[in-house]
Amino acid sequence: MAPHSPHGTDPTDTTDVLTLYTHHARREMDDSSLRREAAPPVVRYINDDAPHSMILAADLSGMSDTEVGEIAEREKAYFTGIGHEFEWKVYGYDKPENLVEVLRSHGFSIGPAEQVMAIDAARFLDGARSAEGAGAVAGATTGRSVRTSFFDRRLTRHHPCTVGGHFKPRRVEDPAEVEPILTAVQERAFGTFHTDWIGPELARRMKRDPNSLSLFVIEEQGAPVSAAWTLYYGDAPVAGLYGGATVPEYRRRGLYSDLVRARAAEAHTRGVQYLTVDAGPQSRPILEGVGFIRIATTWPATFPPQPAQQ
Repeated sequence: MAPHSPHGTDPTDTTDVLTLYTHHARREMDDSSLRREAAPPVVRYINDDAPHSMILAADLSGMSDTEVGEIAEREKAYFTGIGHEFEWKVYGYDKPENLVEVLRSHGFSIGPAEQVMAIDAARFLDGARSAEGAGAVAGATTGRSVRTSFFDRRLTRHHPCTVGGHFKPRRVEDPAEVEPILTAVQERAFGTFHTDWIGPELARRMKRDPNSLSLFVIEEQGAPVSAAWTLYYGDAPVAGLYGGATVPEYRRRGLYSDLVRARAAEAHTRGVQYLTVDAGPQSRPILEGVGFIRIATTWPATFPPQPAQQ
């Protein structure tokens, strides 16, 4: 598959990861919490525990706008019939190129664009170790960067959370902790726990299939101040990093980067080759600073349409 080539990327570098990502995280995703349902030309992922489902892939090449619109209406009727809201996740390399606009014209609300970022887990960890060694010798924590071989980018050493690395990511093992941790962090980070179903969803996932989810938290005197999680797709060589919220007074202290490193180390031990993130404008610079590169742009198209953010 020839990838979409957004500014700042080299298609020869991103073809492998994008091909794996498209197969394992879109078309043939192995997710124990979602039921895959092939309904040509789309692939649905149905959540049987909560009324939130997805379309992650569609083969619409060569279709007219009218034909694509008919598929959109079919999917609206299907998900409405089972009582689900759903997100049709559109990527910049999908066809037709105006898919976002066609979905908008059929009543979908289009959320802000996010950038799919990726990194080779082993090379990232090698780069982090090299940066730590360089920092001890040459003061890398002042902002100097060291070379990493992945996509010919540079990896910057971030300041530790506190002197001596006092804050350490902890892997959450108890499903009963999931919802309180996410609620505490996201309410302080965003003013409210803005996605009220994600905590229960992740707790159910941890109970049902603990190997599919790793939640990490950083705490200060027992209070959660930063949290993020990884989703694993069976034995796929690609895993997704999600969450990454830090309460305001603890930002710019390297907690987000520490959570990335903790999750990368675990994923690598499990044989994962690539880590991917759907990055917004706040997290993208941090990810670029530690060597992630952009492989695609994605937009959420939701139905019923979501209310505009105030």
